[in-house]
Amino acid sequence: MSEDSRCRQCHVEVNSTDLFRANSFVGVPQDLRKGERQHALAPPTMPHSVHMRENCSACHSGPAVRAEIRCTHPERPRCTQCHLPMNSDVEFKR
Repeated sequence: MSEDSRCRQCHVEVNSTDLFRANSFVGVPQDLRKGERQHALAPPTMPHSVHMRENCSACHSGPAVRAEIRCTHPERPRCTQCHLPMNSDVEFKR
């Protein structure tokens, strides 16, 4: 199985401008605001849930990533070690 074969299950090349099939699909709006921080030097929280988004690198690293969400340290594999989801049950102590 090639590296991009899973992507091509849903993402296909455009061969026509005609509507393939009528549907009511509405994409999830992107929230590009930065997460809150406990203090100025703390890592930001994730402003989205991690459900079905376990592979942070898929969206936050690589040549096609939007500058607003590009990760400055993609070599660190365990993002949730420092970045908590905003909907986490962990309370910040101020």
